[in-house]
Amino acid sequence: MVMPMLESKGLCKLATAAGLSANLTAYSEPRCARQASVLLVDDDVDNLMLLSFILEQFPCTIVCETDGKAALERINQTRFDLIMLDIQLPGISGTDLVRMLRTNPLNASLPVIAVTALARKQDQEEILRAGCDRYISKPYMVDDLEALIGQYITPLQASA
Repeated sequence: MVMPMLESKGLCKLATAAGLSANLTAYSEPRCARQASVLLVDDDVDNLMLLSFILEQFPCTIVCETDGKAALERINQTRFDLIMLDIQLPGISGTDLVRMLRTNPLNASLPVIAVTALARKQDQEEILRAGCDRYISKPYMVDDLEALIGQYITPLQASA
């Protein structure tokens, strides 16, 4: 089930907790010509809420999915500027999802940041080999994640 577009200060709220896909628009300043579109994929609602909160400082539309299959369907329907992807997902894993993305020329260059609890060096290497552009392990420092996101989306205060 998909919720209608919700406008909010960037939190996925409890829509995904109720088993619903949630579309959220983070408010941005009128000076932004175009908002980036970010897909957050994580089966943990708390993680989605934290990521959404962090993205408040960026001019972006946020779409949340809680499993790999729903995320893949959403990617095939919508153009995104950035995907933030958990690896341990129900159904299709994050590594399988990114491998599928990379086989489609339309998504071959779509930036994907893996946000995962898999923290071993061999996990990081496998995730990057699968096609993720960047990697950060949970728990992460918010500043580090903001810096990664900032490589793809300019924060609001910096866009003035």
